[in-house]
Amino acid sequence: MVKLIPSTKYRTTKSRGEINLFNKFYTDKKYDDWVILHSQDMLERVRKWMGEIDYIVIIPKKGVVCIEIKSCFEPYPKIKDGCWFYNATQEKNNKPDTDGPFVQAKNNTQDLRDFLKNTSNNLKDIIFTRMIIFTDSPFKQKSAEWLDFEYVDVDDLGENYNNIFKLIINTIDKFRLHCVNKDGFGWFNNTETLTPKPEQTKKILNILRPDYENYLSPDNRRKKLINELKKYTEEQFEILDNVSQNERIIVNSPAGTGKTLLAIEMARRSFMNKEKTLFICFNNLLGKRIRNEMEPLSEYITFFTFSQLLIEISKVDLTKIDTSKTSFWRDELKVLVYKHIDKSKYKRYFDHLIIDEAQDITTSDNLLILSSLLKNDLTKSKLSIFGDYEWQSVYNFVNSQFDYFDPSEELIYPNKIKDEYCNDLSLLNLRVNCRNSVGISNQAQIFGGMNPPYKKVLRPDDNTNPIIKKYKDLVNQYEQIFNILNLLKKQNYKDEDIVILSLSSKKSAAMSGLIDYMNEINAKIKYQFSYENNDFGKKGMIFSTSIRSFKGLESPVVIITDIEQDKMNEEETKSLLYTGITRCVEKLYLLIRDNNA
Repeated sequence: MVKLIPSTKYRTTKSRGEINLFNKFYTDKKYDDWVILHSQDMLERVRKWMGEIDYIVIIPKKGVVCIEIKSCFEPYPKIKDGCWFYNATQEKNNKPDTDGPFVQAKNNTQDLRDFLKNTSNNLKDIIFTRMIIFTDSPFKQKSAEWLDFEYVDVDDLGENYNNIFKLIINTIDKFRLHCVNKDGFGWFNNTETLTPKPEQTKKILNILRPDYENYLSPDNRRKKLINELKKYTEEQFEILDNVSQNERIIVNSPAGTGKTLLAIEMARRSFMNKEKTLFICFNNLLGKRIRNEMEPLSEYITFFTFSQLLIEISKVDLTKIDTSKTSFWRDELKVLVYKHIDKSKYKRYFDHLIIDEAQDITTSDNLLILSSLLKNDLTKSKLSIFGDYEWQSVYNFVNSQFDYFDPSEELIYPNKIKDEYCNDLSLLNLRVNCRNSVGISNQAQIFGGMNPPYKKVLRPDDNTNPIIKKYKDLVNQYEQIFNILNLLKKQNYKDEDIVILSLSSKKSAAMSGLIDYMNEINAKIKYQFSYENNDFGKKGMIFSTSIRSFKGLESPVVIITDIEQDKMNEEETKSLLYTGITRCVEKLYLLIRDNNA
């Protein structure tokens, strides 16, 4: 079979065309001497062009084909005044691709060839060419800017992309003929230049694979960290493989065990099986991340946060509702849902239900609503439920800040879901931490009172521990935060790597006066802060929110503020600390008010 790098299935792939093509490469059993590099999983590259090549296909004795995928649908693509449009939104907003796929692929291919030639002298006799694949639409346009064999469309690919390997071979063979006697190709002979040879292919991999597999970071330590996280979350996917034969599972696991990644992977597999799937979570910020992941899969995967799902079913016009009233979210909205659910387009529509953050969703009323959206209700439909019922449920706290839950409702726990709703449900309890370091995991267990503890922490012990800072009042806390931020900047952390989480509200006491404090001391470095969900991860912005609002997410650096020392033994504080601490993947600071100061 093809050697596909990485072999992990399309975890961050952008389009359906890339997903389907990956699947075809992944299942090949014939072209076992081919090597194909796929650009998924790359966040920030050392060289920009690397992230823009969808596939680099290395074919022994023929050459290298750089493939650009365009997964647009009829009547697209459109070319107007030399500019390209791939969808209606792009055309409506008049935001064209001024280069187009052929220029992009040409530049990327040339950059790749130049980089390899400049890196190693023995790679100069290899042919490189471009190939554009329109996976979901016909494209028959002739032009002097491209050759007929440099592109294929949906008609050429055939059923299930069965013609893809023949088409790639056709492109490289015809380009080789095209190069004969051309300027700049005096070194090339179509019958004698049989490259790349095995040692050249190995050399290309040795050059490209480090850039391909390693994320760019300010220093080697963080690069190593991101690679560790990637490796261990793939190990969690093996667990998913082991249970994939059972179509009805509930995974009840503590933070850091990869539940959200497992839920996303389950959705991708459901997409490949063409199952109409409802995917929900509770948290709006986490929902934003998952929605971006699911957008290419929207033909079969329908994603909502739970509150958005209720709004969709109820058909309520929020502009005419006083949404500031807790009674709307906790009482009136569900009345409207029950009134309109029989007319909803989602009534008995879905084959598969995926729930992330199930510990915030599975009440009797909510399960009744979800059951009515499944073709075979909860008793027989495919179920993939992921949650942390022990420590992260909003139903543990009567004074939770979330409006759209009713603390008077009883949370239905996994055993009861199995007993009363679906008795063939498999209950899984994973306790292997794949996110946090040993020091952070230990701190979560100590401060959170976690019992039983993690069975294992997969990341190696880096001998770094969370840093605890005591403060006597708010001004002192401002000072502590400001000093921490300055230290992190010296250590080459970016502002967007840092998240400040409060035990109290979204706009915490710790953050309310920090900007004023920086002005008062005439700070040379002025930091930018934001509470807006859309600004999480934004370049140059330090994001701040409550611990509850950040559930399900993670950040390289986490600063937890507003910890009251005399409340640290209270169950709510312990649960919040556990949740906040486990958001951190690298460096953790805890700011605790010293009540004796």
